[in-house]
Parts: sequence; structure tokens; C-alpha cells
Amino acid sequence: MIDCTDAMRQLWEYLDGTVEVADRALVDEHLARCRRCCGERDFAIELRRMLADSRTEELPDDVRRRLYDTLEGLGSMSSDLMRSDEVKELVRRAYRHVPPTTSAVAYKIYGAEELAGVPAAAVNRALGVANHLRFADIRPGETILDIGCGGGIDTILAARRAGPGGRVIALDFLPEMLDRTRRAVAEAGLANVELLDGEMEAIPLPDASVDLIVSNGVVNLSPRKARVMAECARVLRPGGRLCISDLTVGQDDLPPEIATQPAAWAGCVAGALAEDDFVRKLEKAGFQAVEVLDRQPLSIDDCALYPLFSDEVIALMRRLIPADRHADVAISVVIRARLA
Repeated sequence: MIDCTDAMRQLWEYLDGTVEVADRALVDEHLARCRRCCGERDFAIELRRMLADSRTEELPDDVRRRLYDTLEGLGSMSSDLMRSDEVKELVRRAYRHVPPTTSAVAYKIYGAEELAGVPAAAVNRALGVANHLRFADIRPGETILDIGCGGGIDTILAARRAGPGGRVIALDFLPEMLDRTRRAVAEAGLANVELLDGEMEAIPLPDASVDLIVSNGVVNLSPRKARVMAECARVLRPGGRLCISDLTVGQDDLPPEIATQPAAWAGCVAGALAEDDFVRKLEKAGFQAVEVLDRQPLSIDDCALYPLFSDEVIALMRRLIPADRHADVAISVVIRARLA
């Protein structure tokens, strides 16, 4: 007899890029079969795992909605599943109130020389996952877009490397983050930074207007990552470059009880792509020469440095993730690519 995991795998194979308009009436039949096979509890767990998979973003809207509606129909077991608008509101709440207690993150990622001229207010609100700027090859005079400027560390470092003839556009959708970056930039004495209020899924810039895009632990916060990458391709000039760092997690690496935790999404773990999926989405958006230049493990102890992870989620991770994986619950990667 087919087991629950096999039933859900067959459902996913059916859905993954193969659903045609005429076939969508069969989605309910597949879902009902899996529900009968698995039982409601296991079906809810497996369906939540499927919806946490980044490939779900590419399903037709009505099919994706049917999956969400099915899970919601299972009652309390689905109460922690987040829709796109809920993810955005979660990010707003989590990042709006980040305390100035993360200097340990800054000193783990950046060198002392790099931080020497960065205002303490920016260092104390560091939330990045890697030092992608070491690989960005910033050239004097370039126009650089920093997606998710946060406390301002990367904006300041990039502005200094671009020089007075260059420009850094610091994008964020939180007024609180833009204000923090504004104050840090002023304290650093930089005049080549422009603050931009907007979302990474709809960047408020003209086509072909920047030379380089950088971002640090931000793309995973979006429930529409393919859209973010398409927007990056749109605003880059021909031959423009992208250099970002983010976390990657294998498709089945996180227990669903963790993958659906709001705090785990805010910490970029629950919403993380697998590495090959990240690369594939960039290539689909039109990027070439996609390279993974650096990989560093992220441990549960590392997660605990970020106030975005609640004590309850850290405890849940220690309990549910096998002990031999506590040292690498995710991988921090630096990815570089360019447009033709």
C-alpha cells in the first residue's frame, strides 16, 4: 500500500509545472486521495511541507489557492501557515522592533578594519548572514542598489567603495529601517547615499538604471522570490551584476513544526531556498554566469545571536532537529551573477 510520503510526492510530481487548465479539476481528486491515504494529521504536515517549498510559488494561482484552502479546511493544524500578506506583516513587525543587540553578528561576519568607520548604531543592528561585499567587486563611480538596507552597514561600506562619484540606493519598505540607515549614513559623513522607500517585489526604479545589486539575508524574506529576481534583472543595466548573500536550506531539512513558525521565517530559515533552486530561479530571471562563491554553515547557536529567533523557536530547533545537524541547520551562501 502506498504510504503518505509517496502519495504526496506523486501529487507534487503532478503539480510541478505540469498542470494544464483542463486538468485542474483533477487537483481535488489527487488531494482527496492523499488525505485518505495519509490521515488528516499526517496529510496536514505533508501539505504544510509542500507549501513551504519554494516551487509552490511557480504553480498557477488557482492551484496554489486550492492547496491553501485545503489546508485551512483541516482546522487548527493549519493555523500557523502564512500567506503572502501575512509574511509581509510578520516581517514588518519583526524588523520594526529589532533591538540594538546584534554587534556579535557584525563582528562574526565583517573584519575589524571594515567596521572601524561604521557607526555603532549600525553595527549594533547587524542582521546579515555573510560578507557578500568582499565578492562584489564594487567599482568607483557605480550606481549600486542595496536591497533591504536595514541598519545601514552594507550601504555604508558600499558607498565608501563606490566613492564620491558613485551612488548607493538604499531600499527598504520599513520607515524605521530607512530612518536608521539615514542616521548612520549621516554619522558616517557620506553624501552619496539615496534612501528609497519600496518593496523588493516592485522596485520603484526605472529599467536599466543600476550597475550592481547587493543584498544580505533579505531575498528569503519575500514569499515571491521569483518576482524579486525578475525585478533585479529589470533594473540592472545590460552587463549589470548581482552579488547577494542569503541562507539556503534543503527541501526536507526543516521539520514542518519549525518551517511554519513565524520567527523562523523572520530569521530567513523557514523561507529559505535550496541552493540549486536559488541558482535556477536566477537563471530563469535572465541571469548568466551564476556562481556560488562562498558557503558557511549556520548553527543553532548562530541563530540564537539573532533576536528574530524567539527562545521558543530556538528550543524547538534543539528538540526537533537531529543533534548531528545542530551545527549546520542552514548554509549561508554568497551568489554572484550578471546580465548579458
